[in-house]
Amino acid sequence: MTAAAHWTCRWIGRPWLAGTSDCWSLARAVWAHEFNREVPALPVDPRDLAAGVRALRSGRAGWIVPASPAEGDAVLMARAAGAQPCHIGVWVAPDRVLHALERTGAVCTPATRLAETGYRMAAVLRHPDWSAPSHPDWSAP
Repeated sequence: MTAAAHWTCRWIGRPWLAGTSDCWSLARAVWAHEFNREVPALPVDPRDLAAGVRALRSGRAGWIVPASPAEGDAVLMARAAGAQPCHIGVWVAPDRVLHALERTGAVCTPATRLAETGYRMAAVLRHPDWSAPSHPDWSAP
């Protein structure tokens, strides 16, 4: 018997496309399809970093900072330490982030190597209606 593929395999390699598979769209699709959680769209051009910052700031209202990241939590990323978040991904236990990059599409990056993609982890957030998520297909990627 072979091990089931990790759920992230369904997403890794999807091309980046504004409005359908940019970072927010990917996160929303993953939450809906993998965790059965609906999150509203953010009407913003994903190429406009300033608009992305504003949208993430308004879209995260009410979300909580968990004691530690759990599978499916939102990971906000910024271009530099102390900068406002302009990018989002989904936490993949035990220490990875699934996110969409304009030049490469969807990738699953070790949290310790996010800087190689041009981002730094700014915050991990969990929607207040979600308990610590667990995914039925979880196995280490």
